[in-house]
Amino acid sequence: MAIQIEFLNLVIKRSSLDRSYPGGSQAFIKEHQPFDGRVNCYDDFLVKFGAMNPQVIEDLMTELVSYGLEGCPELKQSDEWVDFCMVDELLGITGNCRWLVFEPSTREARYDET
Repeated sequence: MAIQIEFLNLVIKRSSLDRSYPGGSQAFIKEHQPFDGRVNCYDDFLVKFGAMNPQVIEDLMTELVSYGLEGCPELKQSDEWVDFCMVDELLGITGNCRWLVFEPSTREARYDET
């Protein structure tokens, strides 16, 4: 399964939401509507929240951290995304992320368990 990447995106592991977010990934999806299948969407492994405004992504990252999820504190080359990551449509995954694969030609991201 793959999710479409457009503009700026915060991609979150559903397993991390299930572990840390009150009510799990289903509650997160319900509370952060609309999930229209494009700007905001999800599959069996990921939840994607898209925006054109970087502040919207920053605010959501702050919210997720408040629930105990980990991002990538400094966004340095040596840092790695843990529970969620930021993906730019043009630049791809910002920083290192072992669990997400981004395909620039199709602008799709998918979870990679390896």
